[in-house]
Amino acid sequence: MASRQDTRVLQIGCGNFGPAHISAWHALGLDDRLYVADPEPEARALAGACGVPEANLTGDFKEFLDAADIVDIVVPLPAHLSIAQAALAAGKHVALEKPATRGVSEARQLVDHAQEAGTKVQIGYHMRFHPLAAALKQLITDGDLGRPVYLAAQTCGFKRLRADTGVLLNDAVHFIDLVRWLLGMAPQSVYAVLRDDLGCGVPSLALIVLDYEDGAVARIEAGRTGIGHRADPIVPNAWTSQVFSIVGSHGAAEIDFHAGTLLRRGARFCEKQGIWQPEFGDASFTEGMGCAWADVMARAFAAFLHAIENDTASPVPVGEAALEMAVLCEAIERSARTGVRIFLKARS
Repeated sequence: MASRQDTRVLQIGCGNFGPAHISAWHALGLDDRLYVADPEPEARALAGACGVPEANLTGDFKEFLDAADIVDIVVPLPAHLSIAQAALAAGKHVALEKPATRGVSEARQLVDHAQEAGTKVQIGYHMRFHPLAAALKQLITDGDLGRPVYLAAQTCGFKRLRADTGVLLNDAVHFIDLVRWLLGMAPQSVYAVLRDDLGCGVPSLALIVLDYEDGAVARIEAGRTGIGHRADPIVPNAWTSQVFSIVGSHGAAEIDFHAGTLLRRGARFCEKQGIWQPEFGDASFTEGMGCAWADVMARAFAAFLHAIENDTASPVPVGEAALEMAVLCEAIERSARTGVRIFLKARS
C-alpha cells in the first residue's frame, strides 16, 4: 500500500452513518484522498456537504475501485458480502461495518475471500477504541478489579429501529464484542430472549446472558429496556443510554458512554463470624472522558492503517468479528426460539 500520506480510501455508502465515517477519515488527513460512492443522489449530496469534493463522488463504486487502497463499506447489510468480495478480489484492504454478514454461511465466505486476497479486513466494532473502554481494559490488565466475575451492558431507550437488523445485530453486538475484547475469550454458552413487540419483523428487545469458561458471566440488554437519559449522539430524534459495568473479585467499575464518566470502587467480600461482608478500598469518579463517535472511528481507522503499514493483525480481525460473531448470533436466535441454553463449546 502507498504511504499514509498517499493512501486513498473509497467509502461505499453515505446513509445515516456515512457522515461519521467521512469525518473520521478527514480527521486522519484524507481530505482530498477520500472518495465516496453511492447510487442515491441525496446521499452523494450529503457527502458533498460533509466536505467531499464533487470530483470524488460517484454513483458507481467501480469507477474509483482501482485507484483506492482501502475500501470502507457502509451500505445496508444485504450488500455487504458482494461488495466486500469485489473489493477483496481487486486486492484492496477492507473496512466493513457491523454486522459483517447475514449469518454463518456468508461469514465463512468472507473469511475465505479475505484469506485468498491476503489483504487486511477490519469489522466496525468501534467501541473497543473508545477512551472509556481503553480505561476499563487497563483496570483489568493491571489487576485493579481482580478476576472479572460479572459484566453488564445496557444500550437502551427510544430510537429508530433498523428494519434490516433489529437491536440484536445493530446494538447488542457492539457490547458482545466489547466483552469479548475485555475478557480475551469467546463465550461457552448463551441464553437469550428476543422480542418483536412492535410487530416489525426484527427484534426490538434483546436480553442475553453469556457464560465464559473462566467463570465470568455477562448480561446484555438492548432495545426498549430503559428510558434513555440523553439525546443520542448519532441518531436524530432519539433518547438513549449506554452503560457498561464490570464486577471483579477486588472491585468494580462502571462507564457511561454518553455521559463520559468512569466510576471505580475497590471492594471485596470477607467472612467475619460466619457472615460475608464487603470491605471497601479506594474509589474514584472521573468525568470528561466522552468522545464523539466520529473521533472513536478515527481511532479505529488509525489502528487499521497502522496494521496495514506494519503488516500486523487487524485490530478487529475478520475471523473473530465476523465468523465467531455470526456463530454466536445464530446461537442467540436459536436460544430465543427454543427457550434453552445453547452451548457453543464442549463442557469440560
